[in-house]
Amino acid sequence: MKKLVSFVTMLGCMAAGAQEKTTYSEYEKLIDIKGTAYVIATAAAYEKGNTTGKFILFIDTNTGTSQRVDFPETFTAKALQQIKIDSLGVNLILIRTRLDVERKLNKDWTDPSQLVLFSPSGKQRTVVTGERFITNVWEVKPETGKLVIAGYQDNNSNGRYDRGDKEEILIYDLVQMKHVSRL
Repeated sequence: MKKLVSFVTMLGCMAAGAQEKTTYSEYEKLIDIKGTAYVIATAAAYEKGNTTGKFILFIDTNTGTSQRVDFPETFTAKALQQIKIDSLGVNLILIRTRLDVERKLNKDWTDPSQLVLFSPSGKQRTVVTGERFITNVWEVKPETGKLVIAGYQDNNSNGRYDRGDKEEILIYDLVQMKHVSRL
């Protein structure tokens, strides 16, 4: 009888342990934001071994505080770039996000992408390209403080470039934080 009670107790403990939700984060990269006290940490969140999302942590190294920016499971943050133009007072973080349309495990170059600007603290966030504008390439013009973005307007919202979509070039003013031209 003692063996049976011991066996049932052990089985119950194992079953309870197997139901435990295991969540953890893994930091992938640390990036210094020049001219500030901030560092960016990119990370992935996992649950039971599967990726459940990506996030970016803006860390203030003076105070030890941080600002977390989460991305939905179907998005990933790629191509982090600091835009620092001292003569115009511009210090921003440009992040290219990719949307996994087909819900593949690995996002690739064919997935649609958008550009998002953040302040060095991560507290201010500005989406530069809307949901239907898919970014291909961009260039920062430090002399004028402009961001030039080439891509296309996804008119049928399918996440792919096809016959009905319109190629465009957007010019975004990094000082005024607004679109100034669409070609």
